[in-house]
Amino acid sequence: MPVLAVIAEGAACLGLGALVLRALGISGDLNRGEHWAVAFAIGFGTLGWLVFPLGVGGLLGTGPLWVLLVAASLGLVPLCRAGLPVLDDDVDMIGKGLLVLIAFVLVIDFAEAVTPPADADSLAYHFNWPKRFVSAGHISFITQAWDGAIPLLTQLTYVPALALGGEKAMTLWTMASGWASAVFLFVLCRRHLGLNWSLAVALIFLTTPAVIYGAGSGQVEIRMALFVMAGAWAVARSLDTGRLSFAALAGLCAGFYAGSKYLGLLFVAAAGLVILFQRDGIRRGLASGLVFGSAAAIAGFQWYAWNALHTGDPVFPALFQWLGRDDLEFWTADYDRWFKEFLAGAERAVPRNLWWFFAYPFKATFDPLPVFQAKRVGFGPYGVLLLPLSALGAWVFRERIRQSRLLPYGVICALFYAIWFYSGVSQRIRHLLPILPLFLVVMTVAAEKIAQHRGLRGPLVAAVAVCIAIQLAAQGIFSISYLNHLSGGDRESFLERNVQNYASVPWINTNLGPRDRILVGERQFLYYLSVPYFFAAPGVQALVDVRQGAKDPGTLYRQLKSIAITHVLLRRDVGAEGIRYTSPLDALRESGCLELVKSFQTSQFASRILPSLKSRPGVQDILKLRGQECLE
Repeated sequence: MPVLAVIAEGAACLGLGALVLRALGISGDLNRGEHWAVAFAIGFGTLGWLVFPLGVGGLLGTGPLWVLLVAASLGLVPLCRAGLPVLDDDVDMIGKGLLVLIAFVLVIDFAEAVTPPADADSLAYHFNWPKRFVSAGHISFITQAWDGAIPLLTQLTYVPALALGGEKAMTLWTMASGWASAVFLFVLCRRHLGLNWSLAVALIFLTTPAVIYGAGSGQVEIRMALFVMAGAWAVARSLDTGRLSFAALAGLCAGFYAGSKYLGLLFVAAAGLVILFQRDGIRRGLASGLVFGSAAAIAGFQWYAWNALHTGDPVFPALFQWLGRDDLEFWTADYDRWFKEFLAGAERAVPRNLWWFFAYPFKATFDPLPVFQAKRVGFGPYGVLLLPLSALGAWVFRERIRQSRLLPYGVICALFYAIWFYSGVSQRIRHLLPILPLFLVVMTVAAEKIAQHRGLRGPLVAAVAVCIAIQLAAQGIFSISYLNHLSGGDRESFLERNVQNYASVPWINTNLGPRDRILVGERQFLYYLSVPYFFAAPGVQALVDVRQGAKDPGTLYRQLKSIAITHVLLRRDVGAEGIRYTSPLDALRESGCLELVKSFQTSQFASRILPSLKSRPGVQDILKLRGQECLE
């Protein structure tokens, strides 16, 4: 069933995309590879878009989902009639070597796909929300900022796989959809590069640390790269032909990106500006811009309307101080003000000025600050290694740039980066991952052209080889845990080694029941909890105030009782001051309102891939909330 569900969902994406392209009348403008690649990207977004009304209508059962996938797969008929993509080039020894390395990466990624999910963000919400929706049979509003009340179009594509094939189908689907981005990048490169260079770029992308980190998990950035590549391709075709159908296609892609993450709005702006300011005149630009904007609004509006309906703020909580509802219990005006101040300090590490605009990529590569998260999930050395050759190529061939189809790709990259940097959003580098494929294409083509022109092939090949070697080594290290598990490890042991503070989860699932509700302050194991729980952490909700300084036992007790909490999971950290609680809820324990039930020894590791590098012991306590008399 897992394999069948993944095949059915892949066929549905291809079929839906083919139908959209046929409806727009542009199927004949693509070669076979582009036809299949663009069809999958558009179909992927369309599938997530269609699951939303099913979920709102309470139709997330196996029957309606099978009907959706089978009906969507009918679109494969015209796609197959147009011809299957084939590799017409003769593959030399270098190409065969690159294919062997790509196959090696495929094997490693498959090992991750058939292993229990362990990525913290995926277990917190990327996989957890689809699991909640499938269990309930409908979509419900998630009363959490940051990772709950957000656009979830991409996560909705996990729903059919999970509902029809279980957890393994969902993880296999994330692998397949992640690899789809690499295949699309290869197809995109073939318009501008030879076979070997296209394979090399695809391999470099697959082994980029940020891709290794997110491709096999529920992280959405690599899957949103599908929308960026298809959208940029459509923008370029719109500029070349002036046809509104390509502007509509670009708008759909941008809208699907916006429907998957708030940062997609930046891509809407960047691609929209390129569409609007066409060199063929303002009238054509306005017409194309109107079509682009309308298509983007149709593709992306669902989750913004959903958030506005429940909070008043379509981009919750960004505009809450102006648009937010006054009657919300889980989010208040006072809490919102505190959150905005907290966000500014926690997610922005460098000033938004011209110096750091240019310095950020180098800082993130050579000496990243913790906020950047670039040490383990950065973009690797490829951009820096190619920069001298790419810059020289851009200068030497500057007269050709205006006529190049790559120009829209470069402009969209630059605009997206500029808007992202100056808008004040989080400075985590992986949020730029969706535009990385465009960057790789532009940089590689510029470097390859100048290498041919000036006889600099040796330095270019050396730079590519060094990058591939470094990143493949990182890929191999990343795979150790998964390969060890497949060689004979059991599920629970793997989760204890790879999910931070997982030790208490089996006991909770066994000893608490449906009438209990446990409060937890850590999110990395929520997916594995099978009993009612409430997630309380600073910055996500105001129902239980766990900000530092909120230590009034009476207030905390009433807040817990108001949401029917029966148990609390607290962590004790081991430090210079000994073993101590770090949560403000410790005030309830000290007042006698929390009674110890069970303790667990834990090991908190800095890396789930190499946990032995830096770990420290800790303790998890499960405590039971006592009656009102504890406050007397």
